[in-house]
Amino acid sequence: ESISFYVSPPKRDDVVALYLIILLPILATILIVGLTIIAFFINKKRNNNRLGNGVLYASVNPEYISAAEMYTPDEWEVAREKITMHKELGQGSFGMVYEGIAKGVVKDEPETRVAIKTVNESASMRERIEFLNEASVMKE
Repeated sequence: ESISFYVSPPKRDDVVALYLIILLPILATILIVGLTIIAFFINKKRNNNRLGNGVLYASVNPEYISAAEMYTPDEWEVAREKITMHKELGQGSFGMVYEGIAKGVVKDEPETRVAIKTVNESASMRERIEFLNEASVMKE
């Protein structure tokens, strides 16, 4: 006695479900890759705009001193040997200020009472130049 089975053809709904199971992950992957590429180029363009059309901005070394800023000595300079420091008056913006005596700096006066401004030993070259520039302003 023979046994026979009847296998019905797949229903249309089963075929559609099979296509959806295969196609949806592929389409989702393509969409994610596409959005990632678009986001990359937008971000790259935004970063390029921050630089300003290829103009390169460089910072300046704060220790650099141009020739225009250099201090030039003049007749106001007094030799250290002519100055005697007596007492500390206080802290200035660049260093200590002392009271002292300067010898032979004013005509017909052997000694003149003076304030002596100093620069801290740890001062940078820029601070030393600023100190000398301030001294130049005080001469005027």
